[in-house]
Amino acid sequence: MLSFANLAPEKQEFVLGPMRKLSDAMVIEDTAELLAFTNGDKSIRQGPVGSIGDCMGGRHVLCIAGKFPGRFRANACLHGVEIVTDKPDSPHRLAMAAEGELYCGHAERDKFTQPGVIKALEEALKGRKMHFFYEVHKGAEHGYALPDRDVHDKHASNRDSELIMRMFHDQVRPYQ
Repeated sequence: MLSFANLAPEKQEFVLGPMRKLSDAMVIEDTAELLAFTNGDKSIRQGPVGSIGDCMGGRHVLCIAGKFPGRFRANACLHGVEIVTDKPDSPHRLAMAAEGELYCGHAERDKFTQPGVIKALEEALKGRKMHFFYEVHKGAEHGYALPDRDVHDKHASNRDSELIMRMFHDQVRPYQ
């Protein structure tokens, strides 16, 4: 499957359509509803949970980590887009309230997340309650984590998986 950057312009517009309609606020509202549903079901183990998102979903991970810090304790944003903006409700600002751990996997050659964005995110999350850490994967491009894409980087994806599994084990503790 072709990555976004390798799609024809009309296909890129088609892909961006749903993204433009889905706001971070909608994702936060839907997440609140899902948490309310799971909280009401006694057959579902209560306690910390985690989230993983890539591209647009990476931005949403930062938002829900900050909006639901008591529940979302292990969070991974992979090649996220629009994670730092000048808006008051920018994902990086919402993530300041997160707890637990937050990992971001970045591609070295990602036109959507330049080094300045990574630095701004790092500065905003320094000294917060959560443990924030990240890696910039050398040679990787935006979309590297998706195995069916033409830009898939197996080494970077495997490294992300290693870090994410450790984080989930430490924060969510599924076996207790």
